Amino acid sequence: MRSGRLSGVCKGRLYPIVSYLVMQSFYINTLILKDLVENFRWLMDAFSGKTNDEDRKRVIYNMVETAQHGYKKTVSALLYGILTEDDHTKYYDHICDHDKDSYGYLISLINQIVKHRGFALYSRRTIDRILWLVTIIIDDNRDTTVNAQPGLYEVCENLLRQIRGKD
Repeated sequence: MRSGRLSGVCKGRLYPIVSYLVMQSFYINTLILKDLVENFRWLMDAFSGKTNDEDRKRVIYNMVETAQHGYKKTVSALLYGILTEDDHTKYYDHICDHDKDSYGYLISLINQIVKHRGFALYSRRTIDRILWLVTIIIDDNRDTTVNAQPGLYEVCENLLRQIRGKD
């Protein structure tokens, strides 16, 4: 199944997904994209009316602990926030606060995005955010052994595979 100009609406705000993630004429893996968007909507609905960080942290904690597949849904929603929102560092802080698997699920999602054959067509902003995120995760795990993050090695390897000549 192919998907073209997808966009998500959350509380009257339009999130132009295609303009952030890929050029308009390129099709990407719709299952990953739909999951990220749906989970981000779910998170934004839960955040409605919550303005300060403490309230948002409590909401995320409740979502992670009580919802079915709450941790995975929350992490994928926060990843989408990192890739598309202006205050991306806050979304990463929330991931750090509620991490259960040493970033394992987050790294697997990043790997799916990075190894996509259309990675070079992602917007510059998205690629910069992915590189920023990988760098931060590496810095956060600098004192651990290499085997603590085996998926991170794959992400770096896939990033290196995406290097094209004459860029």
